[in-house]
Amino acid sequence: MQLKRILWRKLIVSTIITALIALFLIGMALIPPVDFSTDSIIFIVLLIAFTFLGAIAVGISISFISDYITKRLSGYLRMAAAFVVHAGFGYLVASVFGIGEAFYMALMFGVLDEFVRWMESKGYIKL
Repeated sequence: MQLKRILWRKLIVSTIITALIALFLIGMALIPPVDFSTDSIIFIVLLIAFTFLGAIAVGISISFISDYITKRLSGYLRMAAAFVVHAGFGYLVASVFGIGEAFYMALMFGVLDEFVRWMESKGYIKL
């Protein structure tokens, strides 16, 4: 049951990251001069789809590693350690695979995961 809640939280975080990046991409596409074509819309949709897949592949795997490393810590120390782990592994993935966005996605994933975890602990949301 615990694993199901954790996976649900991480899927919610992946969806939030994808939505934020989608808003950014759509906003950038609307900056003048706007030259919308079918190709540009398909390109944006593909970027959003690959962003979601990247958030799942990179974000969730790094987040599980972070949860494992910081499971004995609590409070701000755990949050700081989780941030360092997300940053470190995000940088490692970005360096090894040449995907620079992986670093930023790992950082966003870590911050949003801690935020959703905090909201759940305060009772604002129930997973």
